[in-house]
Parts: sequence; C-alpha cells; structure tokens
Amino acid sequence: MQFSTASSNTVNAMDPDRNVGFIPQAVRIRLSKAFLSLFCILISLASGAYFHLLSNIGGLLTGLEFILTSACFTLTKPWEQWKRMAILIVTAFWGGASIGPLSNLSILTDTGIIVSASVAVALPYGCFSVASMLTSHSDYFYLGGMLSSYALIPIWLLFASVVFGGLTATWIFTVTN
Repeated sequence: MQFSTASSNTVNAMDPDRNVGFIPQAVRIRLSKAFLSLFCILISLASGAYFHLLSNIGGLLTGLEFILTSACFTLTKPWEQWKRMAILIVTAFWGGASIGPLSNLSILTDTGIIVSASVAVALPYGCFSVASMLTSHSDYFYLGGMLSSYALIPIWLLFASVVFGGLTATWIFTVTN
C-alpha cells in the first residue's frame, strides 16, 4: 500500500493552523477602518481641546453639546456608517472642548501639553492604519506599525514644541540622553 503524500504537502489557505502569519483581506479592511476611526477621533479630541484654548468656551455648554451628540450617535441606525462616524467625530470634538478647566490646569505646567499628548496618542493609530492597508502578513503589520510609530512620535513632539511652545522637546532630549 502506497500512500500519497502530495495532498499533505499542499497548504490549504483556509486552514488557520498552517497559515499563521497571513491576514485575510476582510480583516485587513476592518483593522484599517478601526485604526483610522480611532485616529480621526483622537485628532478631533485634540482639535476640540485646542478650540477651547483659543476661545475659552469649554464648560457647561460644550458638556451639554457632548451629551446631545452622544445621544444622537446612539440613536443613529447602525447601517448609516458615515453618518455615525461624522457624529462620533463631532462628539469627540465637543468632548475635547468640554475638558476646559482640566486643560487650563495643565496649561500652567506646559503650554502645548494637551495638543501634543493627544496627537502623540493618535499617531500610533494612524501608523497602524497605514500598516494594515499596506501589508497582508501579520509580522510586517506589527513591525511596520511599531517602527513608524517610534519614528513619528518624537518628530511630532519636536514639531509640536516648536509650534505650540512648551517643554516637549527638552523632555525628549532628557529621556534619550
């Protein structure tokens, strides 16, 4: 009796045990949408905080607008994805603007800390979103996301310390030295 080994040597694309590093196209699309939406939400939050710093509008009014847009988000139908995303970004904007007293307290320490920190937190989501769009292998996805995050966060913090002022650049040089 001879057994054929040709069928055992082929790799089945649907077998999860043999295809460990491959990310299916549907998962890649879902990952890129998730990371991109988190990136947009955090950028909107930072914009709302910066809007409060410029106009000093944060407080009860923006808190009520945050609650109102949150209610609109929950009442929007799930299949209206673009409408939900727009409402979620507006909600994040008003959430960022409503943390006025907390942002004023942190401004006493460093003038650009709110925007710098918010965007520095948002950058890895953007990097992973781009990495999920460009690669189909999980190892390269994590490697590309992490390396681009590690490269872009110090660049952003240096840029933010020049634009917004503050001690962000001196903090980077203190940590690296």
